[in-house]
Amino acid sequence: MAKKKLKKKVLRTKRKKAAVPVAAPVAVKEAPKKSGSNLVRTVVIAVVILAAAVAFGMVLSRMRASQLAKQAAIPTPIPTIVVTSNPQTLVIKDPNSNRTETINVKPASASTTNLTPAQAATAAAVAAQGAKVAAPQAQTPPVAVPTSTNIPRRCRAYRKPVDSKANIYRIDIEDAKYLYEHGALFVDARGPNEYAEAHIKGSVNIPVNSTPDYIAKLKDKLEGKIIVTYCHGIGCHLSDKAAYLLYDAGYRKLVIFFGGWPKWNEHKYPIETKNATGSYTESGSLDQ
Repeated sequence: MAKKKLKKKVLRTKRKKAAVPVAAPVAVKEAPKKSGSNLVRTVVIAVVILAAAVAFGMVLSRMRASQLAKQAAIPTPIPTIVVTSNPQTLVIKDPNSNRTETINVKPASASTTNLTPAQAATAAAVAAQGAKVAAPQAQTPPVAVPTSTNIPRRCRAYRKPVDSKANIYRIDIEDAKYLYEHGALFVDARGPNEYAEAHIKGSVNIPVNSTPDYIAKLKDKLEGKIIVTYCHGIGCHLSDKAAYLLYDAGYRKLVIFFGGWPKWNEHKYPIETKNATGSYTESGSLDQ
């Protein structure tokens, strides 16, 4: 009996142990990897920063453009400058600083005159002879243009021989008219074709390429006269060069009419114009 009871007890113990459930192993979940999400986040932040920088730059550029436009709209004050001139000087005065500048107006340099070999030889001979005879002297200052408002009195100075090319007088239309009325000889320094078409009545043509022989042939007309050279007007230096040629040829009563053909024609003073038959028609009057 005792063995049976023991056996039953052992069986009950085994059954209890079998009835206890065995715990299943717990699965460990791995944390998701975050490398992909971090990269996306970094890209988004970079894009936002770049967009903000671009927007900021656009705002600055617009502000700068607006400032430049305002500055451009403000007119820059132009300084007031008073300019007065006469045939030999140009005076510029700044009222703001009370500064005055005087500029000597010089004609085309005589050294730029295109001389033929014969002219060059003559000029060289005259210069050499003058260097031997004349002692060195201080340069004579340029003769001032007469300032008298009395034209006859002012024109008396033109009857005096000049002592250098730099001292040849330069005159405007009033004095030119007066000298014309009182027998001065006008010399047209333009080309032969232009002279042939039309010229101041009674003038002779001495282009700047004239030879000494050509000038010598005009001696009867030139000698003893006040000689007034003219060309195309202000800005044209042919009249200066013609006056220098005549100075080299020995003539000293020389005047340059810087208003020239345009000024004379504008006042409708006497001229000669070539007509269809090849002869000349006179027109104009000193009474204009």
